[in-house]
Amino acid sequence: MAMTVDESRRSSMLGLASLALAATVPGCGGGGGGSGAGNGTAASLRALELTAPMTTVPPGQSVSLVATARLSDGTGTPVAGTVTWVSSNPAAVTVNNEGRVTAVAVGSATITATYQSVTATLTLRVGQALIGLALLNPPFQLALGLGGSWQLFTVGNAGSITTDVRAVAQWSSSDPSVATVGQGAEGGLVRGVSPGIATISCTLDGYTASVRIPVLAHQRIARAENDSFAMECVTGIDSSGRALAVWSSRFRSGGRPDLAWSQYRAGTGWSAAASLRPLPLAADTRSMSLKLSLQDNGAGWLAWVQPDGLFAARYDPVAGWAAPVQVVEASRAMIVSYVHPLGLQVDARGNALLVWLAVSDSVTTQFWSSTLDGATGRWTPAAIIPNTQVGGILRWWQLVTNPSGDATLLWARMEMSPIASDGSLLAMRWQPAAAGQLGRWLPRETLLAGTGLPFDMAACMDDAGVTLVGWIQPTGRSSATGRGIDTMRTRRHLPGQGWEPERVLLEETDLAPNQLELAAAAGQGAGAIWANGWDSDVVAARMAPDGTWRVLGEASSNNNPFAIVGDPFQLEMRQLADGRLVCSWMADDNFIGGALATRVHHPVTGWTPVRRDTSPGRLGRLQFMSVAFNAAGVGAVSFQDANQGSTDFFGHAGWQP
Repeated sequence: MAMTVDESRRSSMLGLASLALAATVPGCGGGGGGSGAGNGTAASLRALELTAPMTTVPPGQSVSLVATARLSDGTGTPVAGTVTWVSSNPAAVTVNNEGRVTAVAVGSATITATYQSVTATLTLRVGQALIGLALLNPPFQLALGLGGSWQLFTVGNAGSITTDVRAVAQWSSSDPSVATVGQGAEGGLVRGVSPGIATISCTLDGYTASVRIPVLAHQRIARAENDSFAMECVTGIDSSGRALAVWSSRFRSGGRPDLAWSQYRAGTGWSAAASLRPLPLAADTRSMSLKLSLQDNGAGWLAWVQPDGLFAARYDPVAGWAAPVQVVEASRAMIVSYVHPLGLQVDARGNALLVWLAVSDSVTTQFWSSTLDGATGRWTPAAIIPNTQVGGILRWWQLVTNPSGDATLLWARMEMSPIASDGSLLAMRWQPAAAGQLGRWLPRETLLAGTGLPFDMAACMDDAGVTLVGWIQPTGRSSATGRGIDTMRTRRHLPGQGWEPERVLLEETDLAPNQLELAAAAGQGAGAIWANGWDSDVVAARMAPDGTWRVLGEASSNNNPFAIVGDPFQLEMRQLADGRLVCSWMADDNFIGGALATRVHHPVTGWTPVRRDTSPGRLGRLQFMSVAFNAAGVGAVSFQDANQGSTDFFGHAGWQP
């Protein structure tokens, strides 16, 4: 790796200079020599300090160390005779009763001096005198999150010999309130404390090497063991900005899998990661297909799948988690763990709707559901949703809901034939329970049939119950470029009026649009975001209240050197009550492990600048992420980052659009 060297000229009197290099240890009381404290009482011993004429001693040479007693009146006096000296590695460095050390063989040793029960240490290196010091360059765009750490390595150049000197060098931080750095055995270990930039320096034999490290506003929630890996993560945020993150993990070595969680509070940050145990015991307790839904007050439910069934647990921001309940046993309905396996929504009254895909009678694939009575906390027995038998191949499904309890289940399937494949898009709307009545599913409706194979579908619902679904439709191939030609279309359901005709979101194009996402707000129409497969740009569009679409242009462009570059993935969108569109996406390439960008489009003033202040890929290699926004546009994100062979779980909250 390339080296960054900041050399300072060594003094010709280095061998005579006394360097105060040891960490002092507070005293335990007791008397000591020295002047009085000004009131007739003797000054007390507060600390002990070791100094040496040099920290690198050539083999065969000897130097004398000096132990200085630091007194309560601020003075210091050398002590001798009653000091006990110990070397941690006599094979490299020996020390006698007078504090004279002798370099025996190449290596290093920590010398410990004890005086009146107070100790101090100093690390010495045996070898040739240095002619330079170099800090190995950190990875590309190294940064830390709050609580995150990174090990810096320093090498000393002594003629043709290069050696690791991080344990004997003296380390410092220009701003310990931003980042701290360890000494001795933890030499070069940098930890993020608060957002900002700190310069980390190491000094040895008169040479200094430094590096500037930014600390981002991410907080490390947990650090996993080297053999663990995350399966998935979900994040929720309430109207006050409180956030919750839940993730599942397991171990390559066969250790017990777990569900862990952390909550965010303004002023205190993310709490220490905690386990969601006790979970129901099973032969295999892997937890997958996590789905989280929170009310505006922060309470809500988490649902997940285990090999022995489907489970749910209630969360309260004050009381924490209630004991998990088993909604359905796997023996009754084999839950299918692919293609959006769970749909969950908790409404403003605390009632919940849970939907999943299951195989009945070992043959038939259908949608199932269960509802929760918020007043009693009881889930209804699992039941098949009528007329939802999936023929052909299921391509996609999604449950969209709103706080009033309205819901629409949408799914797309593909029918194969010897000469072609046709797709269909189906919908069923849920009528929530009224006073004295039960909720029920309304008759199935066909939105698209026999017109080719739609892909990259998305759906959303606003607070007024308006449902919007969109898809990308292949329409042929360009004779000029040879690329496939695609069209994006949408359909909208208005309560009391039914489904509107198709609307064109994007005319025929050979830009290979993909990863379509939709968002809507009552009375504001809707928004759409997608990625162009050929140039990796992120593009957005806005739907007017009358249903017409207008493309807003690029939210990012790889032609712009100040934009987030790389292949975009995991696009997210939220429309606010005032019509603003909050767009987020990840970008990934061979040099940046993952960069998170956020940009807002205002219906009048247009685009705001791209925000890159939360680039998790600068911490390591991004494994996954989960983003959530509340109705005010305040956001939270949680993600896992591979960091030097281990994994860190990070969280960030407080985005303001």
